[in-house]
Amino acid sequence: GDTASITYHNKKYYYKIVNIYTDKKDGTVTVYRDETKNCLTLITCTKDDDTTQTIYIFELVNIE
Repeated sequence: GDTASITYHNKKYYYKIVNIYTDKKDGTVTVYRDETKNCLTLITCTKDDDTTQTIYIFELVNIE
């Protein structure tokens, strides 16, 4: 149920999280998302693990 919002050119874009997964930290990442939807992808280090990165996939739900 987590959400994210981004303001760009005086519009606010609201996203909801739809997937969280980890991938090996090797300089590349595989992004699993629905290509028919507008998505926001966040890639970050995995807490307490130097060998993986965590990928968060958000889908657009609203623009104001």
